[in-house]
Amino acid sequence: MCLGDHYTGRCSDQGQVEERLGPVKELSTAVWRELLRTRLDLGALNLVQKLTGCRLHLQRNASHVRLFGSAHAAAMASTLLEHLEEMCAEAKVEAPVEKLSQGILDSIARHSCVTLQTQGSKLCLMGFKTAIQDALDEIGKVISSPDLILGGMGDPPNTKEVYHLAPLMRLATQVQCPSCTMHAEPLGVSGSSAAPTVFCLAEAPAAVNSMGQWQQ
Repeated sequence: MCLGDHYTGRCSDQGQVEERLGPVKELSTAVWRELLRTRLDLGALNLVQKLTGCRLHLQRNASHVRLFGSAHAAAMASTLLEHLEEMCAEAKVEAPVEKLSQGILDSIARHSCVTLQTQGSKLCLMGFKTAIQDALDEIGKVISSPDLILGGMGDPPNTKEVYHLAPLMRLATQVQCPSCTMHAEPLGVSGSSAAPTVFCLAEAPAAVNSMGQWQQ
């Protein structure tokens, strides 16, 4: 075996190890809950996987995620998760919980795209900051108008999911990678033919357009 073949073999072995023994990334409770909420549907977890080619294994009983893929893909996924930390929050508010049945809270959570729990006399909301504000607005409406028909809450949930994900999409286009060059193209461009681990601006809108078909 020549030296070049030996080096190539070592690089291949290292790449396989990287893909099988992915690093673990700690998450805030808010981000962990947000990833759990939509792990099988339209949401941040599948978006990050689609854009980076990195598979995210989310722990169900601990707030961390393991990143499976090449070192390059894992690094990009880690960067997007750090951006997600800035976009998500956990809010606790006093509320007349006795006026809010579990069915009403579940409906508000579903339509507002948040995780919503009761803790004594408080409501705990977790998710995108924009989604939390939407949920608080809806809670206020229900408290002031108990007969409000929840089915008429603005846009359908999937439309809102894309709206809340939009800032992450824009941040994603700023992530630099050695094998592609970023261009200031508007969202709405068709998909890219780049390899899955190459993170190009043109892939972002195509990823959102296809997210409704994803399953983890």
